[in-house]
Amino acid sequence: MIKKCLLAVSIGCLGFLFTAELFGQEKNDFLHDELLAQSEQPSQQPPEPKSLDEVTPKDSTEPVPAEKAEPKKDDSEIAPPKGLGDLAPEKPSTEKEEQVGTPTEFRPPESAISKSLVDKLFVSTSAFRILSASGSDGKWRAGGASDVMAGYKLPWSIPGMAETVQLYGTFRYAPVGISITSSDYSYRGMAIGYYFGALGCYEIKSNLCILGGAELGYIVVNLNDLDYYEKKPSLGNGVNFGLNTGANWKILNKKLGVGPRLYLAFGRLSTVQIGGGASFVF
Repeated sequence: MIKKCLLAVSIGCLGFLFTAELFGQEKNDFLHDELLAQSEQPSQQPPEPKSLDEVTPKDSTEPVPAEKAEPKKDDSEIAPPKGLGDLAPEKPSTEKEEQVGTPTEFRPPESAISKSLVDKLFVSTSAFRILSASGSDGKWRAGGASDVMAGYKLPWSIPGMAETVQLYGTFRYAPVGISITSSDYSYRGMAIGYYFGALGCYEIKSNLCILGGAELGYIVVNLNDLDYYEKKPSLGNGVNFGLNTGANWKILNKKLGVGPRLYLAFGRLSTVQIGGGASFVF
């Protein structure tokens, strides 16, 4: 029984091996035929690209002459592509357009009054030591004085000296502290002078000029008696004539001038005054 079983199994294995051998042989023959068929077919190569002359359509017009053809731009001349910020519409440039980054300075329009005063109006002040003082009556004494002057440039000039001499019309306010002894009475107070005149400025250099002028004024005397007597002499007002001279050194773009001053006065109050002053031109 066992022998029969072993024989049956052996026969089954041999049959299986024979069947597998036949199937493998058929598969190899099929693959061989497939490869042979592919080798016999013509190889398909991709089409060659056409040249630029064949692709670009020829224009029927005549060729552009060499002298009219536009020159080829250099790479450095080709503008870079614009970004999103550059896509805004460009404003047309004008000749009056300001340079980029230069702030525009706002200048209010000058009025007719300011134009008439610039470089024409000046003011000055001075302080003096009175060397001598005398009046028409009694004995006068004075220690110091000061004044304030305003002037305006006149449209006239001295013939032949228009470029070197400038003429100004002036007004001067000049108070002087005084003490008077007259007819055994003592007084102390102020003698205030109001003067109108003319002043000339002769330029020696661009920053130095010599001053000279003449003026006519009125002296107002304000006195207080010191003895308290009932009887008081008459000390009235009067007219004064004055001469003045000095020098101006111009600084601060020729707007400010400083220098010595000398005044001589004759009349109701005769004085000799020496000091210094400063003037400012608008």
